[in-house]
Amino acid sequence: MHSRTFMLRYIFVCVFILFSFAVEAQSVNSPYEVRKDTLPSRQELIKRARKDYGPWMISLGAGYARWLVIFPEGTNQIAKDYYNQLLWGFVPSVSATYFLKFGLGFGLEYNGYFSDAKLNEEATVSLNNGMQITGTLAEKVSMQLFGAGMQYRLIKKNGSGYFNFGVGLGYFHFKDALNVSSYSKGVTTITSVGKSVGMKFHASYNYRIDRHVSIGLGIGLTNGLLLNTHVEDGYSSYTDTSFAGSLIHVDLKAKLTIIL
Repeated sequence: MHSRTFMLRYIFVCVFILFSFAVEAQSVNSPYEVRKDTLPSRQELIKRARKDYGPWMISLGAGYARWLVIFPEGTNQIAKDYYNQLLWGFVPSVSATYFLKFGLGFGLEYNGYFSDAKLNEEATVSLNNGMQITGTLAEKVSMQLFGAGMQYRLIKKNGSGYFNFGVGLGYFHFKDALNVSSYSKGVTTITSVGKSVGMKFHASYNYRIDRHVSIGLGIGLTNGLLLNTHVEDGYSSYTDTSFAGSLIHVDLKAKLTIIL
């Protein structure tokens, strides 16, 4: 009886030991189980994602912007409708940026703003020399910023996309060309040109559709500070301060980026 009990206990202990070894082997050798201490950290995932991105980014953007202007009191509705055409413009952009390993990049960029307006009803325009011309109006405005930029690229840990935040500073060029068409004097062109310093702020999210291509959507704010403009009206040339101040416009653009 004792020998039988001893034998059963011996078999039970052997089975338990074999089962323990099997469980241990499964936990160590199973290809389907990943130990927690072998999982990469968030920092390691981000480092791997950065290595998968080339240092150069060349971006092309296009969209629309609103020139921020407050109408003075007493502006009639016809004038508001006319100027509102000028205050919505097409905005192209180009940038080439080289990024360092930790996400900071430096490069060159261009941002533009182009708008136009027409008034088919006759209006009276006063020139600087006191002459007044009555006729229909057609006007084109452009604001362009050529400069250097600094960007920060924040890559998602899985590498599928990234955020871009940037600031640019450079040469700002403003031009306003107003054509007044009248029966008595034909077409009179009044051109105002201003040159100064401008600044650009922008942010975007970009989704990577290929190893070397991403598409994105961004917002930006461009500000050019003018002290005066040089005006030529066909009869005289003079300095005008009517555009003096900050010429700010806010834009919304789609972006296509090449990653090299």
